[in-house]
Amino acid sequence: MTPYVSGLYDNVRGRSHFQEGADLLWKPNGQFQLTAALNPDFGQVESDDLVVNFSATETYVSDKRPFFTENQGIFDFSLLDDYSQLVYTRRVGGPSDDGHGAADINAAVKLNGSFGTTSYGVLAADEDGEAGRFFGAARLTHDFGDQSLGMLLTRVDRPWRDREATVLGIDHRWRPTPQLTVTSNVVGSDILQSGTHTRDTGGTVIANYEMGDGWRQQWLGMHFGDQLQVNDFGYLERNDFNYGHWEVRKRNTALPADSAYSSHEWRFRIDGLDNDHGLRLRRQLRISRNSNLRNGANEIVQLNVNSAGWDDLLTRGNGALFLPPSLDLVYERVSPRHGDWAFKLDAEVLSGGLGGNRQLGYDVKFIPTYFISDAFSVYAGPYYEHTPDWLVWQHDNLVGRFDQHTLLLDAGFDWSIDSRQELRLKLQAIGLDARARGGYRVGVNGRAAASNEPVDDFSVHNLGLQIRYRYELAPLSYLYVVYGRGGYAQDEFAGKTTDALRNSFALRDDEQLLVKLSYRFDI
Repeated sequence: MTPYVSGLYDNVRGRSHFQEGADLLWKPNGQFQLTAALNPDFGQVESDDLVVNFSATETYVSDKRPFFTENQGIFDFSLLDDYSQLVYTRRVGGPSDDGHGAADINAAVKLNGSFGTTSYGVLAADEDGEAGRFFGAARLTHDFGDQSLGMLLTRVDRPWRDREATVLGIDHRWRPTPQLTVTSNVVGSDILQSGTHTRDTGGTVIANYEMGDGWRQQWLGMHFGDQLQVNDFGYLERNDFNYGHWEVRKRNTALPADSAYSSHEWRFRIDGLDNDHGLRLRRQLRISRNSNLRNGANEIVQLNVNSAGWDDLLTRGNGALFLPPSLDLVYERVSPRHGDWAFKLDAEVLSGGLGGNRQLGYDVKFIPTYFISDAFSVYAGPYYEHTPDWLVWQHDNLVGRFDQHTLLLDAGFDWSIDSRQELRLKLQAIGLDARARGGYRVGVNGRAAASNEPVDDFSVHNLGLQIRYRYELAPLSYLYVVYGRGGYAQDEFAGKTTDALRNSFALRDDEQLLVKLSYRFDI
């Protein structure tokens, strides 16, 4: 049992908040574990990266809360589409349905275990207040040897919205031969909203075939209906699509001894993406190479060539926009520590917008890390982005076209003071300016027509700063002292990108000091 007490002082609003609760862990044997949290403090001890998102889709943010990261693997049910999951734990304690900030959680419980080759898990969480939601998930899997079969059932009760969401997923993995593996899943949702049921289904099939001598093929197909809704508890970037791709890979490890590389894996892919009503969203050719270097570095180069297609999300249901062909070239390199230095480099050249390939944008991120000692490292680096043909939805079927520049500073340090103490600093600041190139209406034929309606320049400033000290009192018993400051502002003018970045340091929407003490007792 780990009781805790925490105190938070809000320096902007001049008020304090105290909270106490307890975490409980019971593991009588290696086949069963129960974890519970009473009045849990699920505040972020580790801050998230800053995100500025003007798109029609939600940004995926990984969970850092130990209750939702430890022994969580049983609940993994991916729909095999990027970050998709039927259990996206950031929903729990997320923005409340009544719009009054993050929801408080009364209690949460998680148990998982196994008997033989059958594994199971149950997760439940209950939020406080009239707008409080109830989240529940039950998972069951069985391993038959060359096959495995699983089921995941989730339910979310949202009384403030008069909404009940039930989702059932079944996943299957089959390896008929040592060379062939087939993974599939089907999912269905039943949403009861104000007395009316809405139901739909989706599914994915992926087959991998090892051909020998480093060659492999992959076939993948997806279908998600336009009424499929899993985001009450899960995460799916979008529904309403049909997708398929064929990919061939070649891995080469027989490189010359004097080569800087130890291996290359080449991938060639063609894919097609339509919405569930037959509208062509994309056709793409992808060529990529993932390489390992003998010095421990990793390097990725990827080229995407996209056909003309339709964007059916940009106007939020007010008509699909036809866009010309585009391309995207990405380079990434991560170098581990050599001497006192390590670094990460990301670079991208891309086209898009209404002009297609007639104008190229780019972004570059370089983060070097300097090791003052094995226990103390400092990192700082910029990210710069220029998108000359950036489309941002305004209202109904009006779209703004902008010349956008973004500058981000990412800096901090990690210091392990001794075996019990650590101090971390994380600073991110963003300055974005967008100069209007005009407004466009999306016609019934999907083509953009210039409009003389006003579309204004704008700029965005965003700041996130956290200083975190942790002291280990005893095994799994900690004292945290955390200072955080941040803010977001959007102005109806654009200036220099460096000025926008500089202005972000003056933001002070939130400034808080948190002290948390937790101590573990074995019973």
